[in-house]
Amino acid sequence: MVAGTICQVFVSATVASLEKTPPIGHPLPVSVHIDSFGTGSIGDDNILDAVLKVFSFKPADIVKQLNLLRPIYSKTTNYGHFGKIDDPDITWELTNKAEAL
Repeated sequence: MVAGTICQVFVSATVASLEKTPPIGHPLPVSVHIDSFGTGSIGDDNILDAVLKVFSFKPADIVKQLNLLRPIYSKTTNYGHFGKIDDPDITWELTNKAEAL
């Protein structure tokens, strides 16, 4: 959801990488890094600032934002769990936060 939205909003090419480093037993990541590989229409630091304002990386918030407590996972067992953009149940593929960024 985050990387797809970043690509849609900030990147002229379809390339972006988001790295999040979660510590064990603490709700906030110790590191969040964004790399647009030089294809961003604005700098990576500006993209990161916007992402940190719009998205919460706390595990409970991720579960809530993506509505993950539903029995949808059988749909993801065939052909991987990424790239199924036409299925509204696969919430991590949504780019609905683009307007907020």
